[in-house]
Amino acid sequence: MQTRAYARALIDNRIPPLDEETVEERVAARMRNVVLQVLPFGRAFGNGLEGPMVLVEGLDHERFAFMEGAFASDLSVEPAVVSRVTERLSMIRTRALDPDESARFIERMVGQP
Repeated sequence: MQTRAYARALIDNRIPPLDEETVEERVAARMRNVVLQVLPFGRAFGNGLEGPMVLVEGLDHERFAFMEGAFASDLSVEPAVVSRVTERLSMIRTRALDPDESARFIERMVGQP
């Protein structure tokens, strides 16, 4: 999860430097559509713990699924694979805390010794 400050540091670290307005526009664009949801261990399920996965949609609306396992990684455009990863991510999202609950959960965890 990137913070606004981290995104700004990445974008503002250019030679030649960007003007302030351009930096702010790019930071805003990078932070758009960022939603954080926590999946506590007590709500986790086997299928959700198979490893990291990412869905990406290109400008032409072609969808890619990237999955990472213990011994291999895979990038696929095959509809069956994309569908399976979409389903796994939907299941995880359904079991996870909503964004507000997730924020409160993180705040509680930060406050613990």
